[in-house]
Amino acid sequence: MPAPSALWRLPWHPEAAMRPEQHSQLLAAPYRMSGRSLSGIDCLGVVLHILELKGRPQIDPLKWIIKSYRERSVDTEDVAETMRSGFGPDWQRIHDGSQEELDVWLFHEAHSWAAVLHEGCIWSAHPHVGVWNKPVRRFTKQPHEVWRQRC
Repeated sequence: MPAPSALWRLPWHPEAAMRPEQHSQLLAAPYRMSGRSLSGIDCLGVVLHILELKGRPQIDPLKWIIKSYRERSVDTEDVAETMRSGFGPDWQRIHDGSQEELDVWLFHEAHSWAAVLHEGCIWSAHPHVGVWNKPVRRFTKQPHEVWRQRC
């Protein structure tokens, strides 16, 4: 049996599911470039929001890079690592094709975008539709990168 602190990661545990009102509020959020709240959110905002709901709050990687650069308060290797993944050094790139809850998927196209795997769905946001989700089994696009937080 997993440790109590790890139970929320199990798909059958009641804390693992997004509450219906959280689900509805997130899907109703309009798209806003660089948005980080339910009054306006972009794809990275969706990823950060879901990670926070699941007890894994992250710093906003773009804001952290800018702040660190201005303050010159971090080692350039730390900044380079964060820029590679979009998150800090406790994240690792996954190369084996596996999929786990809260994996972050990155897509590098004409407009790069991010998504997160949550409750069997891919979650993201798009300027034309706002926040969206789609069952991973019906999602045919393959991510260019998959990142997972080491716990």
